[in-house]
Amino acid sequence: MAHFNYRGEAAPGLKKTARLHVGLPLGELLADAGSKAILEKRIGAYLNHPMIEAALDMSLEQIAPFAADVLTPELLQTINDDLAQV
Repeated sequence: MAHFNYRGEAAPGLKKTARLHVGLPLGELLADAGSKAILEKRIGAYLNHPMIEAALDMSLEQIAPFAADVLTPELLQTINDDLAQV
């Protein structure tokens, strides 16, 4: 599966070998106490967005193009690294 940065060019994929990673559905990440704490720390204000329910079946990677100003490639990498430590 190809990953794209916000200029439409192929971007390197993020490691998804840990139990928790940015390729999992948001709802699954929010159901886990450890990953929920990470998401609240990194993107907490956005978890209360009125459209969050529509995004629960999407991964952060899938959501990123719709919120490119928030979910930058650098932040996705940071969140992914944090999740790998849970």
